[in-house]
Amino acid sequence: MPKPTKISYKFNPFLHLNSDLLKMWGATVVRQEENVGFIDNSKYNNKLEIEKRVDETEKRINELEKDSWEDEIGRNVRYSLKKKLNADRIEERLYRTLLNSERYEKDVRPSIHHTMVTNVTFGFLLNQIVEMDERNQVLTTRCWLNINWFDPRLTWNQSEWGGIDNLYIPHHKLWKPDIMLINNAVTEYFGSLVSTDVMTTSKGNVTWLFSGLLKSVFHLNVKYYPFDDQECELRFASWSHHLSEMDLRLITNQGDLSFYMNNSEFSLINMKAYREVLHFPTRKNISWPTIVIKIKINRRPLFYVFNHVLPCALISSMAVLGFFMPPETGEKINMCITTMLSMGVYLQSITELIPPTSEAVPLIGIYYLASLSIVCLATTVNVMTLNVHRSGSTNQGRSIPYWMHKFILVYLANCLFMTIHEPDTVALSKTANYTNKTIRRKSILKDLKKKKTLSDRDKKGNEECECQQRKVGEDCENLILGKKRTIGDIDKNNHVCTPLMNNHKNSINNYPIGLTSVYLSSDNIKSTNLDEMNDNERLRHKISFIEEVVQNGILPNLNIMVGSNNEKIFIKSLQRILKRIYRSLKQQDIRTEILDERNKIKWQWHQLASVVDRFLLIIFSIATISTIMIFLVLPATFGDSSIVSFLFK
Repeated sequence: MPKPTKISYKFNPFLHLNSDLLKMWGATVVRQEENVGFIDNSKYNNKLEIEKRVDETEKRINELEKDSWEDEIGRNVRYSLKKKLNADRIEERLYRTLLNSERYEKDVRPSIHHTMVTNVTFGFLLNQIVEMDERNQVLTTRCWLNINWFDPRLTWNQSEWGGIDNLYIPHHKLWKPDIMLINNAVTEYFGSLVSTDVMTTSKGNVTWLFSGLLKSVFHLNVKYYPFDDQECELRFASWSHHLSEMDLRLITNQGDLSFYMNNSEFSLINMKAYREVLHFPTRKNISWPTIVIKIKINRRPLFYVFNHVLPCALISSMAVLGFFMPPETGEKINMCITTMLSMGVYLQSITELIPPTSEAVPLIGIYYLASLSIVCLATTVNVMTLNVHRSGSTNQGRSIPYWMHKFILVYLANCLFMTIHEPDTVALSKTANYTNKTIRRKSILKDLKKKKTLSDRDKKGNEECECQQRKVGEDCENLILGKKRTIGDIDKNNHVCTPLMNNHKNSINNYPIGLTSVYLSSDNIKSTNLDEMNDNERLRHKISFIEEVVQNGILPNLNIMVGSNNEKIFIKSLQRILKRIYRSLKQQDIRTEILDERNKIKWQWHQLASVVDRFLLIIFSIATISTIMIFLVLPATFGDSSIVSFLFK
């Protein structure tokens, strides 16, 4: 390899240049076949510093031009510095040239001629559905917008400008179409936009990309809320330019969903875009192009089902369970009223979510209204059944009408598979009416006539006693009624005797009455006094006495002297006593029958109320279940199958 030749020179400008400038501009100096590379200029990122060094370099170059370049190295350095300097300033000079105030005015619509239309294309990319405010009917979306137009003032020749094809210019220095969201819901529309630099090409095509958090007003259809589908529109149009000045068209009719993020409350069904031309009534000859972005979304109703529908269904079922509660507890009405208040609280929570509109009643509102009506009706019929249950006690024993007894207690009870069992009191009263035998006055007198015989004299015939005629009836009456006796003596054979005065006119006659010692003992006679008893005790004493008389056969064994006047007196007294006993027994029997009949009527009303409760339980259970069918029947009737598909998917 030959040795490099040594070049001799008198003045070497390379030695006098600043080495930092040579490194910054990347000058390549070849001297004696040695490559000197440039160093990265990353530390000169400051624009002001770069401009300052450029100015210093220009001054140095101008000074070098004055001197004589005697060697080849000086000429190479001069050429390299000028070429690098001019290449780095091409984009800057192009920027200054395009935006020269004499050449470009940003407030003027770009067109070759003022009669020509500026064509603007519009692209919409939906990024996310952020929120839907149902009460204010505002939809919040995050989207990206792509707007393109042609500006003849921003064209250049690539070959003349170092092959530069694209140039990025701040958006506030260029003319932009005043496209706005027509159905905007906020006052500061441009404050929600985030814009980037505008990209221009050498052919004059301008692209403006920006993102925004748009809040648009839409019409909320609450008919099937919360199982609803909503169609929201975003309308974009120029605020000042009509169709003869600026034409607005779409890039694609489908919209861009490549960067869409799913929402937890709504699911996107589809999105489409189309162009409309509007004519205002005030200026019908002028057309206004409008871009409409239609977004169709479906609400995810799982939140509303678990937080509003199911609690309402459970509360309604509690009203149905009130028919199981016995009327004797007295809590049926309280339970129904509590259920009704709970329904009112849930209904108020729903009204705070939906807008106050009168165009349509929401589906969940219809469901709550139906459930509330069922609870109110259940409260009403519970009051009626309680009235039926108390009818046997409050209506003085008014019996059930025949048609009600036949229809409810017979047919309806059989249809409901209810077996009506009579209580023990009613069954015993029926049995007593067929088996018990009452004591009749005529039968007793008949037995007395058959058993009238002379009484045998006592074994001790020497002992004679005569009862006074006036005292015979009274003593017999006192004997039967158990009053305190006024007898003179009772012998050991239980013969009631009254010793007479030793008078010759009144002979001593003995009228023995053969009574059993159980009833005529001195203890029993002295211990009973009806005057000191109350009515109930006196009646019980009479009944027990008659039962003992009949069971022991005392009345048939009465022995009365035949042919004596005392027989008639005794019979009359006994008849009078038996009449009183018969009247007392008859009154007691009537009272018992009345009480039994009232108990029976009361039991029938209770059974009637229980059958009605069972029937209403079935009816209200069906009604409560049918309220759930509101979410199926109404949408299917009006042709909306999205709800049905959600419930059965």
